[in-house]
Amino acid sequence: MSKDSEREWEGVTIFYTKTVIFPLVFMNLIFQIDIRRSREKFAKHDNRVESGRKGSEMKKSIVFLLHALAGWIGCGAVMAVGMRLLSLQDALLVHLFAAPLIFALISLSYHKKAPSAHPLPVAAGFTVIVMAMDFFLVAMVIQKSFEMFRSTMGTWVPFGTIFISSWMTGWSMKKPRDSTKKQE
Repeated sequence: MSKDSEREWEGVTIFYTKTVIFPLVFMNLIFQIDIRRSREKFAKHDNRVESGRKGSEMKKSIVFLLHALAGWIGCGAVMAVGMRLLSLQDALLVHLFAAPLIFALISLSYHKKAPSAHPLPVAAGFTVIVMAMDFFLVAMVIQKSFEMFRSTMGTWVPFGTIFISSWMTGWSMKKPRDSTKKQE
């Protein structure tokens, strides 16, 4: 292995650690806390057998993953169509505005199906799944380059807007709504 390829591999390793491993470890901690709270709440209000709980947790995980992947596919479709019809910069700009809208709709759908889910771990999970899919599938397999991660507007800002729009959508669905209050 030459010195240049060693340096490149070292750069990829550091980049991977910062952009994928650290967020995944953080997400694991958030989800463990959320799952523990949910289980405690579930144990107080439900007396089903243990096997039913395991099936329920698996179903929730699958529903969550399918929602995250649907959002990622939606963003990918926006980029694919945009790159065919527009310049790269224009496609990135359209993606920048489309990504939060797509994930707001995905988050809305998810929180309707799982109303007890906390908005912060859901938003972080959606974002980490999108980051992982971009890293492992788009960058490593399709593009065979990590160049996309050097673009702030193309990658990092959409990640942030995905997180914020998912979190705010979930948060807005958690707010108690009292339609019987009279305005004075």
